[in-house]
Amino acid sequence: MKFEIDFTPQAEDDLIRLDKTIAQNILNKIDWLSHTEHYYVYNTSLLN
Repeated sequence: MKFEIDFTPQAEDDLIRLDKTIAQNILNKIDWLSHTEHYYVYNTSLLN
């Protein structure tokens, strides 16, 4: 199952301001999370 990720305009601006390598690592992780069926395990740690 794949989830759709929508970025807020502020999130897009923040990503643009980051070093390209760091921004790409973040996007890769978000993409990975959107494909995992156990997203809730990872999501919980992001919310705390």
